[in-house]
Amino acid sequence: MSATTIPARVRENAARLGDEAFCRFLQEDGDQTISWQQLAVGMDQFGAALLAAGVKAGEPVIIFLPHHPALYSSFLGAMERGAIPSLMPLPSHKQDPELYWREQRALLARIGARVVITTAAVSAELAGRLDLAHVTIVDADAAMAGLSWPSESSGSQADDLALLQHSSGTTGRKKGVALSHRAVLDQVDRYAGAIGWSASEVVVSWLPLYHDMGLIATFLMPAICGGTLVAIDPFEWVARPSLQLDAIERFGGTRTWLPNFAFLHLARQAEPGRQWSLATMKSWVNCSEPCTPAAFDRFLERFAGAGVTVDSLQVCYAMAETVFAVSHAPVSRRLVIDGHEVMSCGRPLPGTWVRVALADGREAADGDVGEILVRSESLFDGYFQQPALTGERLLDGWFRTGDLGLVRDGETYITGRRDDVIVVRGRNHYAHHLEAIASETPGVAPGRVVAFRLFNDDTGTNDIVIVAEGDGAVEARLVERAIRQRVQSVAGVLVPRVQVVQRGSLIKTTSGKISRRHNADRFGAAA
Repeated sequence: MSATTIPARVRENAARLGDEAFCRFLQEDGDQTISWQQLAVGMDQFGAALLAAGVKAGEPVIIFLPHHPALYSSFLGAMERGAIPSLMPLPSHKQDPELYWREQRALLARIGARVVITTAAVSAELAGRLDLAHVTIVDADAAMAGLSWPSESSGSQADDLALLQHSSGTTGRKKGVALSHRAVLDQVDRYAGAIGWSASEVVVSWLPLYHDMGLIATFLMPAICGGTLVAIDPFEWVARPSLQLDAIERFGGTRTWLPNFAFLHLARQAEPGRQWSLATMKSWVNCSEPCTPAAFDRFLERFAGAGVTVDSLQVCYAMAETVFAVSHAPVSRRLVIDGHEVMSCGRPLPGTWVRVALADGREAADGDVGEILVRSESLFDGYFQQPALTGERLLDGWFRTGDLGLVRDGETYITGRRDDVIVVRGRNHYAHHLEAIASETPGVAPGRVVAFRLFNDDTGTNDIVIVAEGDGAVEARLVERAIRQRVQSVAGVLVPRVQVVQRGSLIKTTSGKISRRHNADRFGAAA
């Protein structure tokens, strides 16, 4: 019988695979191969360090690490001790530092974190930003250089909490999604079966592990099911996205998961005239954002000559509350909904059910748009220490996702977020659709656009506000006029309030998305 906890499954793989590569860890100062045996030793080392720090079973352990080889062993080692690990982002230069640290202070206070795993350099920054009077710091580098002895099993059971996944969206605050060993293993095994996973898979990824797509699809799936991860620094990828294409060619990559914007970023930024050998790739999975046909079309146009095929471009509908995947579309069909194309996210995984609810609570007919509700064998245990929020979102075993969409012929289509709908004179407009249109305007920095609503007392309806970062090549007032004209032409709606701002002005979430809530607060009053 297979092991019923995540660390135990990883131990089984380590015993079987030994010196084979678990991770090819790519970094500027030299690549490093982490074998399965080294992963297991690292789990022992962090288990010893956390034992010395007095960590108890059921206690949250926060991991503040940059792109660092200890990411994997620290996470699994903490879990093996019976602690509840949670990976947290470090601030980037594109984020408002005061906003970032204010949210981190609130989060750490709410969950009562007493132990933090980090490096000496990051620890110095934390000391100036957070109250560490009652926090024990475990130095990752010291732990990896320390003594190693077999970790004492905590006696964790399948239904015990395994980890916290702190999700952050464009409109809401961070929520600690509490996931059990049973839920994670159920999700990973079902999803691996649905996509035809084999132990020889090579996942090439730059995704940060504090996001569910990076944590589950690119780290825990190969760790639990067998496979190799090729890990790229997220900050290096943004500056040079072709690093991922280089790594796929070099290591024979077979799978990757990407947010929608990354397909456009790769197509735009790859060196003109250069080609790669990408024919080993079984799937390029579009996930985490509204998945647009335009992103796939642009990507295929650029890389078809490199071996990218239509069949390898796939879509996944996922969320932290179901561990990861709700559904997966190996071949994505397209529909026109509310004037724009959306792609099928496929049928639900085995053990997962989707239904659509109308505003009055009635179940929608096939093809009607409403809120997506999900029930799953891998559903989360609730939001950590947030019972009221859990009660709002979990109703009779169904999770209210806040996503809008429809089911047609058994396949799920997502049209947007409930909070992102802008109603103007009775007509619905989706913020992400308006942002995509504005982003294609000459003079706009691609992907650096936010749209939100502002109520107009004079007209008695909402105004659409669009704020875009300029690329510096075109005068701001001309770009503003062009955005108005383009949005009116494509979406059929007048945008009375458009503002072009300098690069770096828009606020992003820790997962790299443009934050509508924070940008509406910043720019709404001046609109």
